[in-house]
Amino acid sequence: MNKEKQIERCKFIAELYNEFVKQDKDFNNLYLCHEIVFNVVASYYDDIDRIKQYHASIKLADFHKIAAFTAKWIVHLRPIQINEGQLTNSKDKKLLVNEYFALYVITVILGIQDVLSIPASLRYNLLYMFRYRHFTGRTLATICYCLEEINSLKKSLDITI
Repeated sequence: MNKEKQIERCKFIAELYNEFVKQDKDFNNLYLCHEIVFNVVASYYDDIDRIKQYHASIKLADFHKIAAFTAKWIVHLRPIQINEGQLTNSKDKKLLVNEYFALYVITVILGIQDVLSIPASLRYNLLYMFRYRHFTGRTLATICYCLEEINSLKKSLDITI
């Protein structure tokens, strides 16, 4: 993969992280490890390249795959770290920062206005899946498609009410 493209994608993720932290003060004073972000991006491109090779008809990844495979690697590689010396208890929201960030990344890439526009039970189940379940990027891409459809339906219902 083109090194410049990878660097641009790393910058994009870093920018998203900065916006994410601005929106949720619970995640202040955390550290985004840029080396791990580079590995997130490299792993993302490896997965996408494998899909393109397997399915010769796919030339470009759609937004669902982009969102899903990016989130998958954020959850697996955990680029956001808790600074040494920060006290957390077993229920501290910071322990799930990478899962929350992955969900945020999905919403931005899919053009969903706000994470909170996703039904609460679905948000909870996605965060749970990210933390405790094994999942594939392809499965998550299907879920991303469903999220986009739910968002479109909600928009159309809001307009007609």
